[in-house]
Amino acid sequence: DSLQIAGQVLDAFTMAPPKELKILLYNAISDTLPRKGQPLFVTRTDKMGFFRFTNLPAGKYFVFALNDINSNYRFDLPEETIAFYNTLVSPTVTTRQD
Repeated sequence: DSLQIAGQVLDAFTMAPPKELKILLYNAISDTLPRKGQPLFVTRTDKMGFFRFTNLPAGKYFVFALNDINSNYRFDLPEETIAFYNTLVSPTVTTRQD
């Protein structure tokens, strides 16, 4: 698998990158979202809010950003914050940048 999904997360109020967010990918046909189940793939944002998933299988995914305080990959505490991309995403071919 040579497909990827990449992006950047910014706080909607400050336009600053939030610190230490987990980015979660869920299968589009899954009924297990951040409150109920585990994601298929997980990565973290860097200090500028950028993230990248590589070596993904083809498909459509839901993308969530989670401030996962208790590190269980679930949105289950009142202090946790969550964001999502409101459209399903499909990975694209990874290109080399030399």
